[in-house]
Amino acid sequence: MAGTGVPFFELGKKGASQLWVFVAGLALLLLAYWVAPEIWFRLKSVFVRIFINSDTGSNFLSFLTSSQVGVFLDILVTYCLGPVFVLVALRAVQNHVRKRPMQDLMSTAPKFRWHLAIKAAMIYMFVTSLVWFVKSFFADWGGVTWIFEPKNLVLWPALVLGVALFIFAEEAVFRGFICQGLSVQIKSPLLVMVLSSLLYVAWSSAGYYMAFGWQSYLLVMFIVGMAACLLVVMTGGLEATIAIGTTSALIGTLLVSDQTLGLPQYSLYSAGETFYTAVSVFETAATYAITLILCAYILPQKKETK
Repeated sequence: MAGTGVPFFELGKKGASQLWVFVAGLALLLLAYWVAPEIWFRLKSVFVRIFINSDTGSNFLSFLTSSQVGVFLDILVTYCLGPVFVLVALRAVQNHVRKRPMQDLMSTAPKFRWHLAIKAAMIYMFVTSLVWFVKSFFADWGGVTWIFEPKNLVLWPALVLGVALFIFAEEAVFRGFICQGLSVQIKSPLLVMVLSSLLYVAWSSAGYYMAFGWQSYLLVMFIVGMAACLLVVMTGGLEATIAIGTTSALIGTLLVSDQTLGLPQYSLYSAGETFYTAVSVFETAATYAITLILCAYILPQKKETK
């Protein structure tokens, strides 16, 4: 188990550390990311095709799109299936192939440090509020409209759970498995951070924000990846990055959502292209990166043992 002061990346050198283990594990995780989201959509499509001309098919679609219970279940499965697949695959690789506890991918501490996560989330909300306050004096907030419906409150638990699971799985893969796996083969922590951040950029490049100034977005996502790695190294775990990522994603899901995607919206506000510009994306990602860097120096670095 991890001892006092053991660097987070160094935990990857314990247990089975062959290159093939890392490559095979990474391939399995990427496969899980790719396959899982398609399963639910395929199942719905197959069901509708089978009962396309029957009352069963019509009732099923009506249940998923009109009933609050059906929408809740649809959101829960859509958001959670991918992260659950990834975490199951990650646990299988870590426990049964590398012969290491799952906690080693989370922290050098013996358990998840909730106090660290809460402080990081509060710092992010403070920085975001400050940035938006300053921006309110200069920016045009046109296109942002109030769309909240009280009935959608019952859907928020599913959204929160799905977002939290997604960020948890993402951090466990990129800042946990990948960073620790690369550190086995590469001596330089800086190079590990750079390569991990480049992989993170490649993964993030599939995001819809690419339509709004992809050069700025990719640059800032690289900075975000580097800042996240720095925070993980300085705090000895993923707790702070998971909390910041979850808070950031929840703001984009529950506070202001993007109406240009044509997807169902359950947030308080809706914004169009006048809000989601390259500048706004840069500001959002920069806020995220600044928060990570601040947390790296503000949060206490308490040595803990397993």
